[in-house]
Amino acid sequence: MADKIIYDYDLFTASSQKDSTKRSLSVLQLNQQQFLSVLQQNINLKSTLFLLVLSGTAEVEINFRKHQVQTQDMLLLSFGHLFKIQQVSSDFVCLSLYIEKDYVAEMFSIDMLYKRVKYNVKMYKNPILHLNDSDFNLLTARSVY
Repeated sequence: MADKIIYDYDLFTASSQKDSTKRSLSVLQLNQQQFLSVLQQNINLKSTLFLLVLSGTAEVEINFRKHQVQTQDMLLLSFGHLFKIQQVSSDFVCLSLYIEKDYVAEMFSIDMLYKRVKYNVKMYKNPILHLNDSDFNLLTARSVY
C-alpha cells in the first residue's frame, strides 16, 4: 500500500488557513498528538519550515539521515528537503514557523539571490542547530503563537 502524501501546509498551518490563499505565514505550537497521524510518513516540503523544540525528544529523518532532536534544537528545513518524523516522545512540544515558498520569493530582490542560494546550501547540509540557553530563551520569549 502506498503511503499517503502529506504536504507541509496540511500539518504546519492552522485549520482556518488550510483552504486559504493567505496561508503564506503560520506560527503554531504543536505537540505529540498532532504528529501521531504522520509518523513515519514522508512530508512533502513546499516551503521554508523552522521547528524549535520546546520540550521532549523526537527522531526525524532528513534527506535519508536519522537525527535525534531534543529541547533547544532547531530544525531548518526548506523546499527540497526530504523529511519524515519517525517518533516523538509523549512530552514533545515544538514551535513551527511555516513560510510559503512564494512569500519567501517575494521578500528577496535579485541582489539577494546569491546570498539566498549560499545559505540554502548550508541549511540543506546542516539542517539542525543546537541552541545555547541564551539563544533558546530569547527565541521562546519573543515567540507569539
